[in-house]
Amino acid sequence: MNAAIGSGADTATVLDPVQSIQMAPRKLEQLRHLAGSSGEVFHAAVSTVHELCILLNDADADALAFAREGLERARPLARVECVEGNVLRGVRSVEKRGPFDVVMAGGLFDYLSDRQIAFVVSQTLRRLLKPGGTLFFTNIATGNPYRVWIEYCADWRLIERSEAEIRSLVAGSFDQALDIEIARDATGLTHLVRVRLAG
Repeated sequence: MNAAIGSGADTATVLDPVQSIQMAPRKLEQLRHLAGSSGEVFHAAVSTVHELCILLNDADADALAFAREGLERARPLARVECVEGNVLRGVRSVEKRGPFDVVMAGGLFDYLSDRQIAFVVSQTLRRLLKPGGTLFFTNIATGNPYRVWIEYCADWRLIERSEAEIRSLVAGSFDQALDIEIARDATGLTHLVRVRLAG
C-alpha cells in the first residue's frame, strides 16, 4: 500500500478521501481494518484535515504498535486509538467507537474469501460509516507476475481478483445501489477501490 499514492489522476481520485467526500474542514475519523506501515500514505492524503481521529484495528499487536508509532510521528496532534482483534469478529467493538467518515482496509481483502468480503462490506456500509461515508480497500489484481515467486519462495498466498470480480462481489453484498470506483496503484499490481452509497 505504500506505493498506492501515485501521480495519475485516477489513482489520486480514488485514494483522496478529502477530495472524494469533500470534508476537509470537518472532523475526519478513519478506521483501518488492517494496520500496517501505510499510515504515512493516509497522512499524505489527508494533510489538510484539521482534526484527525484514527481508530486502528488488527489482530496483530505488533502491527498496531508499528502503525500507531508511524501515525503519531506523521501527525502528532492526531488522536490514535487501537483495537486489537479479528475484523470479522470485532465489528461490535469497533461500532461502539463510530460512526466513521472513512473506513480503510489495505491488504486485508487479499486474504479473505468472497463470503468474508461480502460480510465486511455489508457491515461497514450498514453499521460503521456515517451517511455519505466512504469505504476504501485494496485487493491484489489478477495476473500478478510475482505470484510464483512469492508462493514458492515465501509460501505467501494472496487471493487475486479482477476488477469485474470485485465489482460483482461488492455490488452483491449490499441491497442498495453503490458507487464503486476502481483504479490501479502506481505499480499496477493492486486494485484501489472506493465504495459509497449511490445518490
